This record gives sequence, C-alpha cells and structure tokens, in this order.
Amino acid sequence: MTTDIAPLLDYGLVRRHESATIFVHRTDTTYLVLGSRQPASVLREEARRASTLRRRRGGGGIVELHPDGIWVDWWIPASDPRWTPDIRHAADRVGAWWRTALERHGAGSVSVHAGPVSGAAEHLVICFAGRGPGEVFVSGRKAVGLMQWRVREGALLSTQIPARPATRIVPMLAAPPPGIASELHHHTVGTLGLRDTSSLVETLANLGGPWAREFVDHPAG
Repeated sequence: MTTDIAPLLDYGLVRRHESATIFVHRTDTTYLVLGSRQPASVLREEARRASTLRRRRGGGGIVELHPDGIWVDWWIPASDPRWTPDIRHAADRVGAWWRTALERHGAGSVSVHAGPVSGAAEHLVICFAGRGPGEVFVSGRKAVGLMQWRVREGALLSTQIPARPATRIVPMLAAPPPGIASELHHHTVGTLGLRDTSSLVETLANLGGPWAREFVDHPAG
C-alpha cells in the first residue's frame, strides 16, 4: 500500500480526546479520499496528480469530500458509557441519529441499513456503490455514508452526505468495473433539498449526547 499519501485527519489528536466529541468538518477544497486498504494505483495516474488526495483510517471505498457537503464525525472514548464493542450496534445507533435528524428536516421516507455490507465486491471500490451497517437511505437511495475506525482508546464514526454524485469518480479509476455507474444512484445535499445544513448539523449535535463539539477547518492547500 502506498504510504506517502497524507492522512485525512490528525488521528493521533483524535484518540487523545478524553470526552465524547462530535466533529463538524468544513473544507475549502475537494478531497479525493482513499480507504485505509486501497492502493493509490486504483486511480489513474492523471487523477492522482490532479486531485487533492488523502487517506482515511477505517475501511470502505473512495469518497469525494466537497466544501458544500456535510461531514460529521463522532468520537466515543472506550471509557464512555456509549462505547460498545459491537461494531454493528455502534453503526446502527449513529444511523438512527441521522434518521431522526433527516426526518425532522423533512427528508421523507428514511431508513437505516441494518444488515451486513452488501454490493458486488468489485463495485465497493467506491463507497456509495454499496450498503453498510448504519448507512442511511431516503426513499431507497443512499443518503449517508458511514465508516468507523477503532483503536484501544475508542471509536471514530465518520459520516457524509455528498454534495456531488459519486459517478464523478468512475472516470478517475484505473480499471472501472463494469456496471459500477449504475450502482451510484445516491442522494446528495441538493437532491435531499437540505437548504439549511447548519440547522441539520445542530439537530445531530443534540442527539445521543451530551457531546463536546469541535469545528474542524480544512483549508485549501
């Protein structure tokens, strides 16, 4: 695996947090983010050169993070009563918070995927082509992607509603698997009609708490 890709977050800093914390991320640039086990060679060389490439901890496929998307993480220390060793239960709980928030903001028919990871293995190169525990769907279309990273100090559950269709990633792949574009029929901030995203995030921050809250800025460059 390529090791010279900058990490998406300061994960050492995250794991030093002693209090349960909700992180609200704001970015001035678009990041193309690889899962922890994905080699950079999954992308075309020109895509690697042209993109602000980052790597996250935790599994899953490629995502794009945009300035006008929604990116919220929960850090739950192992000492917190909300921490659980059950990976699926942790994901389901975060999905339930998202479901409540989206319902309150008029998103329509909202459901949480309660089963295991599903989707053709070759399509999971892109996150939004599959279904995973705790991920949220609106009228059958994926709306919130979720991944988690676990260490002895706690668990980080990271969620995103994208601002752009993930089909943008397909031509960046070195070898796009057949049929992957048809699996990327997901929601975005726009298709969900989420005009007041700050209010939605405020709703999330008041669910399942109490939480410390941090706004994390990711400037361009």
